[in-house]
Amino acid sequence: MPRRLTAMVSVLVICAAIATGAHFVRQTDVSAANELVILAGDGEGGYAVNAFLPAAITVTEGTSVRWDFAWFEPHTVSIGTPPGGPIVSTASPATYDGTGFVTSDMTFGPDKSYTISFTKAGTYPYFCLIHPYHRGTVTVVEEGSGAPDTQATADARGANEYTAAVSELKSIAAEARAQPVESRVLPDGSTERIVKIARATQYGDVQQYFPPAITVEQGDTITWRSAARSPHTVTLGPFPTGVPLPGNPLVDTVARPGDTYAGEGYWNSGVLGIDWPVGTEFSLTFSKPGTYDYYCILHIDQGHRGTVEVVARATPSPSPTPASSPVPTATVRAPGPPATGSGGPGNAGGESNDGAVLAAVALVVLATAGFGLATNARRN
Repeated sequence: MPRRLTAMVSVLVICAAIATGAHFVRQTDVSAANELVILAGDGEGGYAVNAFLPAAITVTEGTSVRWDFAWFEPHTVSIGTPPGGPIVSTASPATYDGTGFVTSDMTFGPDKSYTISFTKAGTYPYFCLIHPYHRGTVTVVEEGSGAPDTQATADARGANEYTAAVSELKSIAAEARAQPVESRVLPDGSTERIVKIARATQYGDVQQYFPPAITVEQGDTITWRSAARSPHTVTLGPFPTGVPLPGNPLVDTVARPGDTYAGEGYWNSGVLGIDWPVGTEFSLTFSKPGTYDYYCILHIDQGHRGTVEVVARATPSPSPTPASSPVPTATVRAPGPPATGSGGPGNAGGESNDGAVLAAVALVVLATAGFGLATNARRN
């Protein structure tokens, strides 16, 4: 996928605070008269649920639906058939009668929202341009017919759907944490260990490294490996120029100032993942004892961080052997905060190739627009 697409996503960055704990809450306590409020995605530290909550709602003609963006992962609310050529976002509140195309910009929560008023009865599927399985349906009925949702019924279904989605993400994260760390002896007698990047289902992402913290000896190598289609980075040291901006090559490309890492400078894997240009792996050899925190530029505000502790080599390096079986070699502890300068801060569950193609098409559409979405929509 083009580098520009990665940069678009990278607006989501280092300066946001991390939210933790169960998160399903609407951003305003009381909706306006004749308005129904639902969520355009949600999450909690280390987990992003990419789903409209609830996915299906029923409202009467003239009702406004407000989508609250409750989590840091970016989404759009898009309804109708995208036109050919550049996509321009529609100012909120928008109106939809079953014709044309209405879309928000690429919105980063929390505390943002987008509203559409539905004026004609019908069943209207809608979607997020960024995440191919992030879809929903608004059914509009005439006044006095059907069984339209109340805020209470919508909230209850949304909460149940969120719980189911995040529980699945937590289950695959627990399985990943329980797996032994892959390890092999390199020709020079040092050891290489594999840290896995993220996990995913159709409806969400686990924004974590596995294991989140690992202890190695001086001279050992860590290889980070992604089996997900979602983009992620492995980054050590503070970002050189503050907040990453779209098109900034410091986000997109590999930064490797030397042969080994000794706790200084900005080191970056570039964007890793299946079908991304840089590939799926990034390796570093650690030459100096210390504790080194690292992070994913794209998801640091979702809690995507890890820690490497490097200890002095206790014994001479063993003689190299042809290969070794994976063994549980990681020492796990709570990861620390992002680097401040002294030491540096699979898709396991479900996206199909069809989903990847849909994601690619959606993102290419956004790229060809010059991402007019980001500049033309008014957020509430």
